[in-house]
Amino acid sequence: MGGSSSSYRLDQETTYLIYRAGRLLRFEATAFFKKAGIGISPEQWGLLLRLREKDGQYLSELTDKVLNDHPNITRMVDGLERLALVSRTRDTQDRRRSLIHLTRKGSMLVGRLVPRINREKKMFFRGLSDNDLASLKNVLKKIEENILKTDKLD
Repeated sequence: MGGSSSSYRLDQETTYLIYRAGRLLRFEATAFFKKAGIGISPEQWGLLLRLREKDGQYLSELTDKVLNDHPNITRMVDGLERLALVSRTRDTQDRRRSLIHLTRKGSMLVGRLVPRINREKKMFFRGLSDNDLASLKNVLKKIEENILKTDKLD
């Protein structure tokens, strides 16, 4: 997975570097929300952003179907609801289902934090050109696509 076995060094493995960068980004995001006095996780922040893009989604729409994280999404939405950042309304067509909405407080929070988060991201990606970032996105998307096409790892 990323190098020949004769020259194997963990700190040079592509998969390890991706994993480590992801963990560091999550750690920094968690610290950012804590420092800002906001009791949410990076994953909850992602839900708020998804609702900002399209308000009024079902839990199933917010769930990552590949990672099958429905129970986690329910807990995350419960937490956001306790903070009054989202609300649930019963679907008029199917009372068993609820639509998740960004509240005014949630919308204001997202609007207030996006510029600050964008400044943080600029610091993380300093030294990388727009082309570098576009290439990185394409490479990560291709890796994801390849993994999803693979039935099982040998």
